[in-house]
This record gives sequence, C-alpha cells and structure tokens, in this order.
Amino acid sequence: MSVLCQNFAEKSAGSKSAADKLFTELSNEAATELAQIMTKDLAEENGEKLVDDCLRQMRRGALERSYEEHRLRADEYERLGDDRFLQELAESQKIKDEIKKLY
Repeated sequence: MSVLCQNFAEKSAGSKSAADKLFTELSNEAATELAQIMTKDLAEENGEKLVDDCLRQMRRGALERSYEEHRLRADEYERLGDDRFLQELAESQKIKDEIKKLY
C-alpha cells in the first residue's frame, strides 16, 4: 500500500472530515508523495483511478485483517472441539471471495 493511501486510511478512520485533515496531518513522506502526484499533469480519469486504487487497497487491508481474525478463531474452535469452527471457516471463505472480487 502506498504511503499516501496508508496515511489516508489512518487519518480517515473515525474522522469527521478526513479530506480536511489529510492535508494538515500528513507525514513528511506522505506529503512528499502527494506533492509529487499533484505536480503531475494527471487526466481526470487518472485521478479517479488513483482514488479508486487507494480505496480498493484500504478495503483489501480491512478484509485481510477480518479474514485473519476469523481464521484464527476457527483454528481455536477446532482445537477446542467446538463446532463453531465450521461457521468461522465459512465466514473466512466468504471474506476470501470478497477479496478476490476486488481485483
């Protein structure tokens, strides 16, 4: 994930106005990346693609974290002999399928 996308994801989590805060709270590295992007003569569709790519990366990261939580929970339930592990496996597979649909 690019530094800019990562920084945006961190700043937008629970933020009332992520766009306003983004420009004032970027790390130096992210601000440099943003400046480089802004100096390029991007066509409007390329700018939209950049935003779409950032959003897709942020969504993928959230799904991967959720997948890992369910996978670990399924492992624990199976180790304990708890039948709920089947539900967790099903949820893990559902999340994996959603990740595949992103690309």
